Amino acid sequence: KSGPITMKLDFSKLFVVLLVILLINESFQKLPTVKKKKDKKDKEKNVQQKGLVKSSISYNSILKENENYSQKDLHLNHFKGDTLGYITPWYNHGYDVAKTFNGKFTYIAPVWYRFTYELELLGGHDVDLGWMEDVRTNNNPKNKRFTAPKIVPRFHFETYSQESLVTLFTEEELVVLVIETIVEEVIKNNFDGIVLDFGFLPFNVLGENLVFFFKTLSDEFVKLGNKEIILVVPPTISTNPDEQFFTSKEFLILEPFVNKFHVMTYDYIKYAKTQTDIGNSPLHFISSSILKILPPAERSSKASKIMMGINFFGYDFSMNEQNVIINNQYLDLLKEHRPTFSWQESTDEHVFYYPKDGMQHMVMYPSLLYIQKRLELAADFGVSLAIWECGQGLDYFYDLL
Repeated sequence: KSGPITMKLDFSKLFVVLLVILLINESFQKLPTVKKKKDKKDKEKNVQQKGLVKSSISYNSILKENENYSQKDLHLNHFKGDTLGYITPWYNHGYDVAKTFNGKFTYIAPVWYRFTYELELLGGHDVDLGWMEDVRTNNNPKNKRFTAPKIVPRFHFETYSQESLVTLFTEEELVVLVIETIVEEVIKNNFDGIVLDFGFLPFNVLGENLVFFFKTLSDEFVKLGNKEIILVVPPTISTNPDEQFFTSKEFLILEPFVNKFHVMTYDYIKYAKTQTDIGNSPLHFISSSILKILPPAERSSKASKIMMGINFFGYDFSMNEQNVIINNQYLDLLKEHRPTFSWQESTDEHVFYYPKDGMQHMVMYPSLLYIQKRLELAADFGVSLAIWECGQGLDYFYDLL
């Protein structure tokens, strides 16, 4: 009699075990659905909604969140002014940024071209027509207000000294050669315009020669369907008039021929007079630079022609050296040193310190609050924005644009 009774008990246990397994399996099948909805909702939140734009930040939060940009805000423009983003071949991530966030940019400026001292144009091999098409393509069909960014590659006079640039502008034949070369390249690649970068050219001593160059180039661009000219100009630091290379006087002279003026309002570390004033781009420095170029009477009508430069790179500074750092180097420092951040009121940015080879290093790299405060300043002035450069920043920065 013991045999049948044992079999009956075994079947009862087996039934209970199978029932438990079915219930557990059904529960696990439901869990991903809940998690998927939560993940989707998290991906829709921007950095403001996550509460990340604040003065009290942690290395852990940055490491966790820096790649998590809002999918919902991908094509929303929180900054209402025109925005230019530079892309460089040596930081390839910028090419992906331009495609992913193309709806947030008015202009994309690939850093492709440079004139040698012999006026040979180099860099044509970097031109990527397929990438240009991708940048101009609306990658979100739901975004009915999409406007393709204008492709405006930078032309740089890299080997020229200030003296040689001044000489170039005084030689009409050379000026015409430069213009013809630029126009030919614009036509060949269907660019929407160009960025001209002469570095720290003393615009203030060129007079009529300056007008001849830009008027001639502008006339040629009008014939091509109003291609645009964006001119990079230095900030005004010195109080000595002879060292103020670009002021409101030069702005008013060139404004009829130039669409935008990108003011290089960063790299303040090179100009800081005291250690407590060391920073990437203090708000007082930005304001002063803009006000010296933009005449008070012209602010309402011409402010948008000014592009406030904003850095997506930082500096690792010590008493012996100062080195530029970009996204991956910054994140590596956070992983290695797990630093504590402080908000530096004098320069309006986050900094942290770490020891190396017996020296104390101070790291200044843009935080979300750093960027937000500069966007607010640009909005207050009514100016546009120029970012140097997209391959050096963190992906969640673009939630703010």
